[in-house]
Amino acid sequence: SAKYVHHMILFECSEEAAAANNLTHQQVIYNCERMLMGCQTSKWPWAVGGEDLILPDDVGIPVGNGARFYALQVHYYNPTLDTGVRDSSGVRMTLSPALRTHDAETFGIAGGVDPRQREALAPGQSHLVIDSAVVPAACTQWNVDEINVLGVMHHAHLVGKRLKVEVTRNGEYIGEMRREKVYDFNHQSLEGSAVKKLKKGDELTLTCSYDTSSKTSETKFGDFTQDEMCLAYFLHYPAQTPRRAIFLRANGKQRVTLCPQDTLGAGPAEFGLTGSPQQLLSLATFSEAPELNPPSCTPRGKVRSEAAIELMRSMGLDIPSYMSNARLTGTLGTRCAAFVALISWYF
Repeated sequence: SAKYVHHMILFECSEEAAAANNLTHQQVIYNCERMLMGCQTSKWPWAVGGEDLILPDDVGIPVGNGARFYALQVHYYNPTLDTGVRDSSGVRMTLSPALRTHDAETFGIAGGVDPRQREALAPGQSHLVIDSAVVPAACTQWNVDEINVLGVMHHAHLVGKRLKVEVTRNGEYIGEMRREKVYDFNHQSLEGSAVKKLKKGDELTLTCSYDTSSKTSETKFGDFTQDEMCLAYFLHYPAQTPRRAIFLRANGKQRVTLCPQDTLGAGPAEFGLTGSPQQLLSLATFSEAPELNPPSCTPRGKVRSEAAIELMRSMGLDIPSYMSNARLTGTLGTRCAAFVALISWYF
């Protein structure tokens, strides 16, 4: 049944939600396109291609804290309507007998998960870039000076092409947390962040692009696999609020972003949009998209140097031991060039 599983998200439910919905152990909620109000705090996201999550020894994801119920949302993709399929997918949590030093938490950037956020994508475009989603400085006013980033996960659907999250600080470009030049729907894993620490007041920019060249009709944003999304999560510690930023609209360089505190919630789903546009805008933050000026790539060193050879050996490349810097030939240079191009393509 693995090929039918689209994603799983473990949500924490408040006591108020448990009481209002009479939640019971092992209860099945069949209408799970939109999670129950109050069951919106993501503790663990997984999508196709995701791997096991193992935290540092002094870091843990807090459970409990007054919450008694957790809901696992599982979405399936069965376009051919196959029958008789049974699934036992789930998550196994290992609990520590003693609290760890740091609490970890996920932060989600919803750049487009609902048709009310984004216009549908036009068909027949090989590289269609939508307006960036910005987490403004007003939404990163944490109660600590900096947080540690453990990993970043991107999420789009079948026509997703490239995704990246970039960091700016007081107008200065800091770098990319993660960039996927070739997004693969079948491999959506939590990967390490190039920016290891985020500081209070940093701005984050999520950019998504799509390849709709195979489409003959528009692709709207939404939950279904044939729809599209522009979404990123990052896991960090210590835990902070808010836990999510929701793109509402773009007007030129202006960005309108909702960063709900836990007391406000985010609607019936973790990134749901409820209420009238006027209500949402009254809670939103207006900001300007930061200038993104990454430094140009400047070649340094020589690929034929002894240091380069040692580096390639440390990465597992088969470099014959008898080959010294003086004896390198054009053949090795060609291999190295191919290797460098490959690294550039994936990173």
